[in-house]
Amino acid sequence: MLDIVREAVEAARAAGAGYADARFVSEESESLTVKNQEMEGIDRSLSQGVGIRVLVDGSWGFAATARADGPEIERTAALAVAIARASSRLPAEPVKLADVEPAVAQWSTEVVEDPFAVSLDEKVGLLMAASARLQGVKGVTFAEATLDFYRRRTSFASSEGAAIEQTVVNSGGGIEATAIADGEMQRRSFPNSFRGHLRAAGYEHIRTLGLVEGTERIGSEAVALLSAPDCPGEVTTLVLDSNQVVLQVHESVGHPVELDRVLGMEESFAGTSFVRPGDRGRLRYGSDLVTITADATLPGGLGSFGFDDEGVPAERTVVIEDGIFQNFISSRETAPVLGPASRSSGANISLEPREGTLE
Repeated sequence: MLDIVREAVEAARAAGAGYADARFVSEESESLTVKNQEMEGIDRSLSQGVGIRVLVDGSWGFAATARADGPEIERTAALAVAIARASSRLPAEPVKLADVEPAVAQWSTEVVEDPFAVSLDEKVGLLMAASARLQGVKGVTFAEATLDFYRRRTSFASSEGAAIEQTVVNSGGGIEATAIADGEMQRRSFPNSFRGHLRAAGYEHIRTLGLVEGTERIGSEAVALLSAPDCPGEVTTLVLDSNQVVLQVHESVGHPVELDRVLGMEESFAGTSFVRPGDRGRLRYGSDLVTITADATLPGGLGSFGFDDEGVPAERTVVIEDGIFQNFISSRETAPVLGPASRSSGANISLEPREGTLE
């Protein structure tokens, strides 16, 4: 795959690109779902393709193809350059990329047990056992169990000399109980919503989840919710568990500190941002107990990698320290706006643990 992306970069340069990078991406996935001890579906997919990104006169061009033969690579590279030339006719500031040392490296998620090599019988057997135990809880109407596996292989090359091969593996699973009575429906899931708990790991992660062992509690909680009183509406103090903290940090910190949103280049899904470039070191984001990091080096993190999509090495960045905003999350394109030392490729936005009590 490295030969293919190097060929793509050379073709783009020959077509007139000032800068070029290319990625060959191969993605595999497998999802299994069992509901009430019946197989709902086994979905498997494999997709591959080459994406070529170029700069011509300070403007971006991009083109992609699912075919990796020589003539198609040349055609796609030329198309990316043509798109960049067309873009350069529009009034805009020319793109400047932050400096980065081109890496020649390999990196992969630490995997003990390849999830795609585990037999289908074993996976289905686990889901059937979890569904049966969950269905056995009195009052549970639907008992669902799921497994999901993903593997993404990427080869990256740039005209600056980068050549990186990377493999990321994610494994996850979960159970969900649905209880229905008197026109009301309630659900409880374990160990997380959205089809369970994913981790950058192999099948060994599934063996630690305790999907079968967690069924009785989850089923009973779903049934109990049918008769639970409504949550009162009032101004009060809340104690948030980890799942809600994850969402809160993601929305209230993760998106607003993305520098492309701050600069008005990105508005999709999460909107823009209330943070401004001059807020670093000044904006009070939380109490003195709040320190938040963006750390792409965390083992098992879904945002962990060796190198980001631009070939920048993973790093740990302090976003908020003792409640004060410190750093944005940026790309090679946006970082120069703040100066040469501001680049951050971090992911896994996390609230750091501190000393304290519930009181």
